[in-house]
Amino acid sequence: MKKTDLRADYGSELGKGVRGKYYEAAIRAKGLARIDPDLLTLFPSSEAINKALRASLPKSKKA
Repeated sequence: MKKTDLRADYGSELGKGVRGKYYEAAIRAKGLARIDPDLLTLFPSSEAINKALRASLPKSKKA
């Protein structure tokens, strides 16, 4: 969107956005975990991550 595409009546009300403002809250609320980029090459999918995590659990803790 071009700067000229904004409606004139918005004025300065929009201000500047803050990138990642709600990131931590969203992660906690949704039960998500952040995987480091180097691990993503080894575990490219949720299924691969879950399989590896389950394999690392003691037999008594496995569902």
